[in-house]
Amino acid sequence: EGRFQNGCNALNESYVVAHGGATYVLSITDPEAAQSFYSQNKTNLGTENGMFKEGTAFFKEYFAMQQYLKDIGFSAADAHDAAMAYVLDKNKTGVTLMKKEKGDDEFKTMKTKGTMNSDEKVTDATSTKCK
Repeated sequence: EGRFQNGCNALNESYVVAHGGATYVLSITDPEAAQSFYSQNKTNLGTENGMFKEGTAFFKEYFAMQQYLKDIGFSAADAHDAAMAYVLDKNKTGVTLMKKEKGDDEFKTMKTKGTMNSDEKVTDATSTKCK
């Protein structure tokens, strides 16, 4: 929908260095899926919270997973990361979340699988970081 400063109209990765020294990458691993997801859902992506528009299914999935993970012992930061990976994968966004901890040499792909019941509560989940 626009052009980047250098004239390219494609962005494949976005890097964020967090306060604690971890570096995150949002990588477009499936450009067709990413374009389809964005075209169908651009009004559901919120700028007010940097994630998903409040009240959307994405917002509910993220917060349900984040709460579940915190309840089973994840730190707030790790629960956030894993919940974001869950929403990205579950909704076939074509975007993968990777993380490199401070002092690490390699990024690891974050994957979170889970089950939500009809009450929008997560009933089980697993989260991994893989090379």
